[in-house]
Amino acid sequence: MTAVNLGLPLWVAALDSAKFIPGDILKVVVTVLVAGQVHRAYPGLIVRRSRRSDSTDAAAVPTTTTTAP
Repeated sequence: MTAVNLGLPLWVAALDSAKFIPGDILKVVVTVLVAGQVHRAYPGLIVRRSRRSDSTDAAAVPTTTTTAP
């Protein structure tokens, strides 16, 4: 939208936007590091889904399991 709003060629707008890439990469690295620590501190926070084959319908397969006492 910068190119359209300012009447610039697309390559000029893309080059101007490139200044944000180092900061965005830094934010991704920090997010990955923080998420790793959160998952290490709270291992059951997000339950991992088991993979199902493409031939089974997710709605037709019950996901709860019961164990005998």
